[in-house]
Amino acid sequence: MTGEIEAGQDAIASIDGTRRDALRRNHTATHLLHKALREVFGDHVRQQGSLVAPDRLRFDFSHHGAPSDDEIDAVTRMVNAEILSDEAVETSETSRNEAEEMGAIAFFGDKYGETVRVVRAGPHSLEFCGGTHVDALGAIGSFQIISEGSIGSNTRRIEAVTGPESTERSMLHASTLASMSSLLKSEPEQISEALERMVERTKQIERERDALRSQALQGDVEKLLEGVSGTSLVVEVKNRSGDELREMAGLLLSRGSLETVAVASAAEGKVAIAVASSANRDARSIVKEIGPLIGGGGGGSPTLALAGGKDPSGLAAALKRVEELLKS
Repeated sequence: MTGEIEAGQDAIASIDGTRRDALRRNHTATHLLHKALREVFGDHVRQQGSLVAPDRLRFDFSHHGAPSDDEIDAVTRMVNAEILSDEAVETSETSRNEAEEMGAIAFFGDKYGETVRVVRAGPHSLEFCGGTHVDALGAIGSFQIISEGSIGSNTRRIEAVTGPESTERSMLHASTLASMSSLLKSEPEQISEALERMVERTKQIERERDALRSQALQGDVEKLLEGVSGTSLVVEVKNRSGDELREMAGLLLSRGSLETVAVASAAEGKVAIAVASSANRDARSIVKEIGPLIGGGGGGSPTLALAGGKDPSGLAAALKRVEELLKS
């Protein structure tokens, strides 16, 4: 806007019709949602806040627990059934007492005068309201809940879409379902079963992988024990993760006469050293001392600890320091 505005100057006011229609859809949908929530959860449900935007609506309400998926579905179906009925939305002005006698619900925290405006959205929803609404419920198009969660003690929040946004979301879901159906080579109604089979197969593969990894670790441990003499072992192995090093250190300590074990490995620019001890040595204090030598730190328990860093060039110095500590 440019120029100056003066008192008494003539002006032309206009509204964005497309935006106003979207606001009407979402506003009326909040009334239907409020009624559906009370039907599904009980009369303790009360609106605690809301947002009516052109592209979505937000509705905060009182409720003592997280709704189940079936309950959310029931609310969604109830709202859409009202929309499909295409019943008229009627507004009227009456006294506050008469409105309350009619069963109209007052909004959260609002203060009302003696004369109030009441909105009847179909045969089941009746609320105090001064906002803009559709003329008939069918104009909302459709309704979808996109999120639900807690925002405080006994207060939940629902976000939803209507009209074109709801249609776009349905089309996206349909496209995603078709893609999954094609990838899984299953009919859409059988996708859940196909995914369950895939998840179970993946778990089985992971179990088999873990078993093979465990066998390999045990084989490495047996080879390392063959050349052991004394009560301590400090050794470097190839391509092992920190978790694998911890497991190896524990196995070495449990299989032989060793009292303290340090197992190290460097790969892809990272280095880790696991220390296990059953003697009067604190594994945790050892890794804390050698951690800086490999560009990192360490921690754990007195019997099993791990040092990790990003400087493999310091590995030799770190292992040498472990040997020195074990001799002291």
